[in-house]
Amino acid sequence: MQNDDVFDRRVLLAGLGAAGAFAATRSLRAGDLNPPAGPISPTMKTLDEIEPRTAINAQNTPGDTDCLYRISQPGSYYVTENLHGESGKSGICIDSENVKVDLMGFSIVGAPGSLYGVFVRSFRRSIRLHNGSVEQWGLDGVNLVDGDLSGVNHEVDAVFVSQNNGRGIRVGANSVIQNCIAFNNGTIGISGGVNAIISHCVARTSGNVGIAGGAGGTMMHCAAEQNASHGLFTSNSGLVLHCNSLNNEGNGIHVGVASMVSHCTAAGNTISGIRLNGRSIALNNVCQSNNAVGDGAGILISNARNRVEGNNCVLNGVGIRATTGGHFIARNTCSGNVVNWDIAANNACLVVNATLGSAFAGNAGGVSTGSTDPNANYTY
Repeated sequence: MQNDDVFDRRVLLAGLGAAGAFAATRSLRAGDLNPPAGPISPTMKTLDEIEPRTAINAQNTPGDTDCLYRISQPGSYYVTENLHGESGKSGICIDSENVKVDLMGFSIVGAPGSLYGVFVRSFRRSIRLHNGSVEQWGLDGVNLVDGDLSGVNHEVDAVFVSQNNGRGIRVGANSVIQNCIAFNNGTIGISGGVNAIISHCVARTSGNVGIAGGAGGTMMHCAAEQNASHGLFTSNSGLVLHCNSLNNEGNGIHVGVASMVSHCTAAGNTISGIRLNGRSIALNNVCQSNNAVGDGAGILISNARNRVEGNNCVLNGVGIRATTGGHFIARNTCSGNVVNWDIAANNACLVVNATLGSAFAGNAGGVSTGSTDPNANYTY
């Protein structure tokens, strides 16, 4: 009998617990049926909260006498459709600092007699443009420096510039250009100011230099092909790394004083593959089939105190040419050039005609290359 009482109490407690849980669940599901005091207001996010950026259009960014659209306040802006230019006007003018423009994959297309595609009309900082195309403008496609005044701290990313009569892209000091393609622009394809970094870009068939960098600038993982002047050009203290420059009408890679060119390929360029202008380094590059005309070379060394090391120069008019003394030239190889070496007096340069061995297979064979000097250059 006592056990039956315990069992009944347990059943009763379990039933009360289930009823309480059910009641709690119902209370959680049901909200207050009485509205709060005060005026009724929306509970959903506003359009500004969903898309905080500003669309570029005639209502939000009205133009003026020189521009179709004008950005006058800092903030984030975006394009909603292809934009078409007019004679005598630029496409988008930016008259503020700290502006980001997302082209959203659309194109800004110029017209005969038009001005700039995207233009900064005075000294401005921190302009970012990305993700679209700027084509067929009467002057530059993208110009963020207001003529000769250099705006700073700009970024252009993933922009295709084509068939503009001036430069494709032009930015000022301390700026970044990346993942861009410049095709068939009238002057320089891509141009960066002092200390600018240009990476993963391509310039083809420009009317002048393919890619140009200012003093202290860096180019890396870029390609230049079939441009009407030099393929890649930097001013003093430039750095060119892991780039290709092919079939340009000037030098493949032309650098100013105190610069470095490393791990690049220069082939088929009309004058020289690589041109050094004093106190510079060319390290571990390949130069082939350059110097069709003139006094160029696979690598042309001028002024003084250049270091040329570990390069392979083949099938050029001249392999390596030093027009002055005072250079250190080591561990390079030349083969199949019309003239393999043309070295002026007073240079540190030992050239050995490499000994060629007979065929062999297995674990040993061949002959010494002809020198035990670790800095020797070889003709083979």
